[in-house]
Amino acid sequence: MPARPRSAARVATVPIDIRTLRSEEAPRVVRAVMTSFLQPPPTSDARASFWLERLRPDLDRTWAAFDGERVVGTLRTLPFELTVPGGRVLPADGVTAVTVAPTHRFTLDAGPDGAECAPTTRSADLTLPATALASAYLGGTRLATLAEAGLVDEHRPGGLAAADRLLAGDLVPYCPLHF
Repeated sequence: MPARPRSAARVATVPIDIRTLRSEEAPRVVRAVMTSFLQPPPTSDARASFWLERLRPDLDRTWAAFDGERVVGTLRTLPFELTVPGGRVLPADGVTAVTVAPTHRFTLDAGPDGAECAPTTRSADLTLPATALASAYLGGTRLATLAEAGLVDEHRPGGLAAADRLLAGDLVPYCPLHF
């Protein structure tokens, strides 16, 4: 299969430092999370203090992406146990508080031979709520179907079809247990 052509445009980047959080960085991380989830940013460090002192997050499971001193991305994992058929219990991670600053956009070039992610200044091909993306990602509903329902906006012709092919799979989710 011939290599796919790459864009000639390049974006100058500063290395992003991705690491676990130190307690003194909590106010900046809380501010980034709240802003990303469209909440008013805190005007003091009180919310970060409450988060650290009362909720006591495991900072070894709390990650942030720093562009210099600025927090431009966040991620937190939570430990869970997953009981699988046969009764075996396995450790599992839950993921929460995933954010990326709008100034730090990336493009995904994916195909059967792998994927490449790179910084971009290009506008998004699609706009959709996280719930629609999750549904397509998990295999429950195709993006094209979600677009027909008005949940996906296509901004570049062909963007929806490409993303739909990327996320489509042969197997649909199935849970044999009845609750």
